[in-house]
Amino acid sequence: MTGVQFEAPGAGGAILAAAARASLAVAGAVAVPAARLLGRDRYKTAEREAARLAWRALGADLHVTGLDQARGGPFVVLPLHESLVDPLVLACLPLRQRFLARDELWGWPHVGRLLRSGGHLSVPLRLDAGGARAVLREAREVTRLGDSIVVFPQGSILGIEVAFNRGGFWLAQRLDVPVLPVVITGTHRLWQYPYSPRLERRHPVSLHVLEPIPGADAWERASEVEQTMRSVAPGDRHASPRRFVPDRDGYWDDYPYEIAPEFPALAAQIATHRHQIAGRS
Repeated sequence: MTGVQFEAPGAGGAILAAAARASLAVAGAVAVPAARLLGRDRYKTAEREAARLAWRALGADLHVTGLDQARGGPFVVLPLHESLVDPLVLACLPLRQRFLARDELWGWPHVGRLLRSGGHLSVPLRLDAGGARAVLREAREVTRLGDSIVVFPQGSILGIEVAFNRGGFWLAQRLDVPVLPVVITGTHRLWQYPYSPRLERRHPVSLHVLEPIPGADAWERASEVEQTMRSVAPGDRHASPRRFVPDRDGYWDDYPYEIAPEFPALAAQIATHRHQIAGRS
């Protein structure tokens, strides 16, 4: 993928999609000079307000619980991941945020400028020990300034069944910064990209902020946190989570991911597919 696309049905949808494309282009064009003019603190405030404005334009029926858990900080924020609009809904948290995002996004038109101007952190798809140390150095400086770091532990938007990567928990423990678990559901109905460029409005979305976990306990409690977050999502009556259906979504062979043990049938399906792929190579 080298960029993002927007489409929406009908005359109103065409206007919405055109507005989304124009807004992204304008934001990308002004990000660098705005960051230089405003300075770090004021730019981060402007960035958050712009994200809130974009979120309101989607007209989602947002249900939020546990917002008081996000007071203070900094945190390592660990959200479930369903859609590329997730950073917009996270703007409702009362935190200055830096996202830990895959390095390929820095090459996307407009998006790369926004990431650089906001001081967000780049991480390669396959992280080695040297890369992990570099991320830790940058993250330590970010939290020293009082900003929280957002790490999507699933590393993909495939669905609720994808197992967590433990990197965010490792980062929290090394920084001695609390983990803030955030359960997001429903955003996949707003924008399904890269499965589809279809952009929609007024779907129900939920954001549940759970109790922070001390950084010192983060690594040992990683499995507990993951299971708790995954149990909260399907029980949400307001907005259901995205489900991974390989026959519909594809198998994403170029991306590393694993299926959580709570879904043995899906894990077996993925394993069979990978075995077949390996046998043909």
